[in-house]
Order: sequence, then C-alpha cells, then structure tokens
Amino acid sequence: ASLVERGRALKRDFDTRHQFWVEDLEPGTLKETMVVLAYQPAMEFFRIRDEEFVPAILAGRREQAIQISTDRLHRLYEEHRRHVDEVVRMSTISFQTAEREAVEIVASTRRVLLLLGIAVVAIVLLIFWITTGLTTSLTRRIQLATDATAKVAGGDLTAELPPAGNEETGRLLDAIREMTRSLNGLVARVKRSSIELMSTATQSPPTSKQQESTVNSFGASTTEIAAAVREIS
Repeated sequence: ASLVERGRALKRDFDTRHQFWVEDLEPGTLKETMVVLAYQPAMEFFRIRDEEFVPAILAGRREQAIQISTDRLHRLYEEHRRHVDEVVRMSTISFQTAEREAVEIVASTRRVLLLLGIAVVAIVLLIFWITTGLTTSLTRRIQLATDATAKVAGGDLTAELPPAGNEETGRLLDAIREMTRSLNGLVARVKRSSIELMSTATQSPPTSKQQESTVNSFGASTTEIAAAVREIS
C-alpha cells in the first residue's frame, strides 16, 4: 500500500513539474521535446502502472506483473529517458552558448570602456595642451607689451614689437607699436625744429615772422610729445 501511495505521489509531482515547464519554457525544440515527446511515454507508463501493473501485484499475479514491468514499462521508461537526455543535451548547449555570449559581451564592454577611458584622457591632455599654449602666448604678449611700455616711458623709442593677431593682446601690441612710431616721428620733428631754431640764431637776424613760425613749430612738437608722454603715464 505504501508503494502504491508513493507511486501516486510521484505522479502528482510529475504533473506539477510538467505544468511548470508548459508555462515557463519558451516555444521551440526544447519545449517540444520536454512537454510532448518526453511527456507522452511518461503518461503511458503511469497509465499501465496504475491500471495493469499494480492490480497484478495486488492480485498476486507476479509473473504477469514481471512481464508488464520488463516489457512495456521498461520500454516506456527508456523512451521517456531518451527524450529527457536530449533535453539535458540541448539545455547544456544553450547554456554554453549563453555563457560564451556573456563572456563576449563582457569583453566587448571592457574594450569599449578602455577606449572611452583613453579618449577621455586624450581629450583632457588636449585641453591641457591648448590651455597651456594659450596661457603661455597670452603671458608672453603681455610681457612684451609691459617691456615695450617701460622702454618708451624711459625714453627708449627703439623698441621693436613682433606682428600680432586680432585678439585683445594683439591689438594692444599694435597700439603700442603705433604709439612708438608716432613718438619717434615727434622726436624727429622736435630735433628738426631745434636745428632750425639754432640755425636762425647763428645766422643774420631773421625777420620776426620767420622767428615766430619756427618757435610755433617747436612749441607744437613739444606739446605733442608732452601729450604722448601723458598718454603713456
């Protein structure tokens, strides 16, 4: 009786697992093998067991029970087991394929992250290089402007500045260059006026108009120089 009850419990457990596979497995060869091909011989096995084998045992027909077991039940069991083994084989292949794909995905992700890291580092270095270059260029131009202004303020009008661009520091250097040229021109005019004034003083007494013109020219040049010096200051 206990053996019969265990057989019924086994059947209930089999039905539960079968329902789980029917609902859980994705459509395909694996599901077809598990819920149809392996299921049919199992159900026939349980039917013969419950309707023929167990009654023969309970009735004491031992030879008939042995014949049913070794012939029909054993054949159905082997058929069921063959399909189950096929399910195991397909599951193993599917798992190995999924494992390889996961490994490839991880490797690909690592490569992408590595390339992304290299790109980020390259961008940071490029930004650093550009920033350093701009800072160095700006500092150098400001220093040139400062040095030129100091020389002009000290009376040295021979300072030469290199050509500059259109940015703010470039325009500043251009303005200082033009101012230096203007001061050089003013100084030259003052020198000429001084020479003319000294020449008129050593020559025969000039007319009052000539003296006035020379003095006015000298005074104008001096005024322009004073204005330029005030600009620098």
